[in-house]
Amino acid sequence: MNNLVSSIKQIAADCGYLDCGITSAEPFELFARELKRRSELYPKAAPLYTAMENRTDPKKNAPWANAIIVTVRRYGKYKL
Repeated sequence: MNNLVSSIKQIAADCGYLDCGITSAEPFELFARELKRRSELYPKAAPLYTAMENRTDPKKNAPWANAIIVTVRRYGKYKL
């Protein structure tokens, strides 16, 4: 498995990403709690947080997924 992780990270680097990480596709419980807390704290903004609830459990949209690959790229690279 470690060889696969290294290979994925190397491919991401070759594609120009600054960094790459891999996490489990288990539900993001902390994120779900924070969305609920913010909805209660800011009721007028609650619809914005409710719209993000589908992102708290990756397996709802992709039940076959076991992991999530996260890549980072530089933003704002060019100045006008």
